[in-house]
Amino acid sequence: MRVTQVLCTIGAKMYNFFYYFIYQFAKRKNPAPESYAAGGVLFMVISHLALIAGLARYYLGYSLPTVSDDSLTSRLILIPIFFGIHWLTANYYECISDRIVERFNAKYKSTSQLYSPINIALFCISLIVPLTIGIFLVNLST
Repeated sequence: MRVTQVLCTIGAKMYNFFYYFIYQFAKRKNPAPESYAAGGVLFMVISHLALIAGLARYYLGYSLPTVSDDSLTSRLILIPIFFGIHWLTANYYECISDRIVERFNAKYKSTSQLYSPINIALFCISLIVPLTIGIFLVNLST
């Protein structure tokens, strides 16, 4: 297998696990937790993209192209893009939600296994650390 195939496989498994993690948490109070879980995965993808953008800006001097010199206008243009990505993510996970839930229900028999300290730490590290490093690198490069 190529390195890119391995990374894509690991990434897909990671995002599926976090979908299941948020899905089980949202299922307690919400009868349709698919949208919440897809939104959580979307936020995680955005934090990982922020890390990539921060690395590119700091090490390569490359920044994302802007439409306007006004940062508010550039950020407002991103809103429909993020809604579109959320719609795609929600539809994708709606289609495969049953398979993910089945697979992880077989692996985690109880919620105490799912919400173990190791899984909670992995969840927080995978979400907060890339976002923090990405923001830090962008601030250093300006």
